Amino acid sequence: MPPLGICLKVGQRSLVLDKILVRHLAGEWAFLTPCNPGSKVLSKEDNDKRIKAFSREITRFTHWEAFGVDPERKWPAEFSFLMAGLSRQEASDLAIRFGQNAFLYGKIFRAAELVWIG
Repeated sequence: MPPLGICLKVGQRSLVLDKILVRHLAGEWAFLTPCNPGSKVLSKEDNDKRIKAFSREITRFTHWEAFGVDPERKWPAEFSFLMAGLSRQEASDLAIRFGQNAFLYGKIFRAAELVWIG
């Protein structure tokens, strides 16, 4: 069952996510989208292809579908994945492979970080 009601914010900890990580024996997590690489808006069809490819890449991790929302609402909401149990390096590698500028990363019982690529 996906973790409903989680709102991840840079610099904040999620008690709900901490409980989920404990249940899944995971010490780290990442929140990442395969959509709109390099901050260039792609068509729905192109993003759907990227989502399918990304899904194949993360099968070994416990993950849930989610949406990334710009708090200022200047950027469209993006289909994303919350993934438990991957390292910061694994998340960075995925972000690079899918052309992303940044992703959210965290460790259990700690605040979320925004990790910039490059």
